[in-house]
Amino acid sequence: MASDVIMPQMGFDMTEGMVVRWLKHEGDTVTRGEMIAEIETDKATVELEAYESGVMARILVPEGVMVPVGETIGLITAPGEDVPDVTTPTLSPPVAAPPADSAPPAPPAPPEPVEAAPVAEANRGEAPSTGAPVTPVARRIAEQAGLSVAEVQANVTGTGPRGRITRGDVEAYLEARGAAQPESVTPQAPTQVEPVAPEPVPDGGLTVAEPPAAGAVGIVVPAGLPPMRQAIARRMSLSKLTAPHYYVTVEIDMTRAIQMRAEINEELDAESRVTVNDLVIKAVAMALRSHSHFNVTVQAEGIIPNPTVDVSIAVAMDGGGLIAPSMPDIGDASLVDTAARSRDLSGRAREGRLRPNEVSGVGFAVSNLGMYNVKDFVAIITPPNAGAIAVGSVQSTPVVQDGQVVVAEMMSATLSADHRATDGAEGARFMNEVRRVLERPSLLLL
Repeated sequence: MASDVIMPQMGFDMTEGMVVRWLKHEGDTVTRGEMIAEIETDKATVELEAYESGVMARILVPEGVMVPVGETIGLITAPGEDVPDVTTPTLSPPVAAPPADSAPPAPPAPPEPVEAAPVAEANRGEAPSTGAPVTPVARRIAEQAGLSVAEVQANVTGTGPRGRITRGDVEAYLEARGAAQPESVTPQAPTQVEPVAPEPVPDGGLTVAEPPAAGAVGIVVPAGLPPMRQAIARRMSLSKLTAPHYYVTVEIDMTRAIQMRAEINEELDAESRVTVNDLVIKAVAMALRSHSHFNVTVQAEGIIPNPTVDVSIAVAMDGGGLIAPSMPDIGDASLVDTAARSRDLSGRAREGRLRPNEVSGVGFAVSNLGMYNVKDFVAIITPPNAGAIAVGSVQSTPVVQDGQVVVAEMMSATLSADHRATDGAEGARFMNEVRRVLERPSLLLL
């Protein structure tokens, strides 16, 4: 029986994605778990794996085309099976030109009144880029500047893989276009959104409306931001506007944990060593198992328990920006396995080789700035999760123990939690459990 290849939803606010590259072609043999395509979102490029073995019978969506989440983009069948008739999904074709009356003014063109693509070729001395795929972030930047995709493709030569038009290509074109037409850019005042007062109901309570869409709750994304910063601005602003944050900070004596880590690392090779962050991830995963009210997602339909313990880690990208991929079902992993998975996830995040379930947005987050010698800070919850922990550096600190002043290795950890899902007392108990495990590090080995 034919198996559909679906455009996955990688993040709670993702509505569409683009097939950057098909790794399998029609007629190729496919093995379950094998990577068959690369999908691009506004923050990451993700590898899509096959969920069935068979033959790649049909590719319904070409590379470089935007597709709504949930649409079928390909078919996998058993060897020799007839390919069923399928409907091509709704696409955003990169070559579709808008109606003439809605097209924005074209930039200054060379004297020859010829088609846009040959003009671009004559100007650049390169192959025309008409029909070249446009990445989602490049498309978004163009739309925000009032450009049609057709105009971009007619005037911009892509420098990305296989001629893809990238963010940098569009920004360079806009800069050159703006220099030629400075008077054409007219700044507009931001739209003011009037607050709506809740209406009283007969029993004396208040009606509570669902929060409006992200663009209608006063979120301002400054112009000119790189695409990843735009995504961060939208999501973090939405989190602060809709999730009532509360914070709980504890000081953790890491002296014994640091000693145990040193002993473990003596038995491991350099590439397998355990970090302080790995100790924290393991402790958080253990606390989530015993405090399940933090292992939930907060959605419009209710507080939804997560079936597995998933922990996200904040990864600073080499080119700037931040992504928080998840380690699914990490609850029962050993400390050494946790360290290996954390190291692998961070590396693949920076290389753009994440998997859909790793960028789903689900996963209680651990954010660590200890490597920057930061003592403490607070994190913003990544929707739709119920919380996150911000971890500072381990510092040698004088403390009082049994009436004596001694030097201990202390670390500050701050919980950010959604008050819709939990209360302060529950947050305190959760953080005390994290502290208990780290201060008795043999528990991390059980």
